[in-house]
Amino acid sequence: MIRSFLDSSVSSSNSDLSSLRHSTISLEKEIELLKLYIEFEQLQRPDKFNFEINISPKIEPSNLSIPPLIVQPFVENAIKHGLMYKDDGKGLLKIDLEIENDLLIITIFDNGVGRKKAAEIQNESKKIYKSHGSKLVQDRVKILNELGYSIHIQIIDLEPSGTKVVLYIAD
Repeated sequence: MIRSFLDSSVSSSNSDLSSLRHSTISLEKEIELLKLYIEFEQLQRPDKFNFEINISPKIEPSNLSIPPLIVQPFVENAIKHGLMYKDDGKGLLKIDLEIENDLLIITIFDNGVGRKKAAEIQNESKKIYKSHGSKLVQDRVKILNELGYSIHIQIIDLEPSGTKVVLYIAD
């Protein structure tokens, strides 16, 4: 798992911006990495959350490619900032992948405490840790869009709690 993430990281952090446009990972590999990451988190925190990954039958993951490390930071945030703070039962992380008119739509849903409550908990914590994953992804997406991609991120705070992130990726 670590080797795969390092490989993805190297290909996504190439300092040559022109090659960043062509740096991709197959959707199949991205899904494999996500499963490994989520299962690793589950090993550390047994019985904290369940997960499911749903892939539309219209998608053949081995035939699609996306920029690396676009999805994983949002999955990590769902686990570490939403589901880990949940104390009223087992949480759920759900990732749905679908395609509409050549637009790949990836939805990451968690029924955790929500972004507002997570921020309150972190502010009260003695740990001095600031998450940068979402900001770094937003910055990368801006650069990728300037290089010809069309990627849009929508973050929705759910009521009474939880978060939904929707990634729209067109090549």
